[in-house]
Amino acid sequence: MAHPEFAQKLLTLILQWEAASMPLQPGASPFAISAAEALIGYRFEDDFRAYLAAVNGSGQELDAEMFAFWSLDEIRANNTSGYYPTDHVWFADYFMNIFSYGFSRADGGIYIALEGKRVIDRLTGSFAGFLDLYLEDPFLLQR
Repeated sequence: MAHPEFAQKLLTLILQWEAASMPLQPGASPFAISAAEALIGYRFEDDFRAYLAAVNGSGQELDAEMFAFWSLDEIRANNTSGYYPTDHVWFADYFMNIFSYGFSRADGGIYIALEGKRVIDRLTGSFAGFLDLYLEDPFLLQR
């Protein structure tokens, strides 16, 4: 179950995307989320599962700052393609993959990778922390 304070962050994200006329994706079912987790061999944190169930990424759309939050289908495809380092589970990118963002399989923290290949920094310890940075100023995710 997602943390109660996460619901407000998720609502803020949805309202921000709606205000920017970003098309909201239908949420993923619990079965689809579990099936993707089984395929990639990683259980998402509860807040990320709640996010996927609510909006399931931004699809092929980039926000005004050029960030893309991947859908569950994109997460599954990108994390089984062999392109990305397998020690993380990638879920978003900036400007057509200049930077990629993913959960560390080792510690669950969110890391940034340059061009989907070289992990360069730990950004935060959770998806809620990632959303905090994104909602405050998306460019905080580029450090």
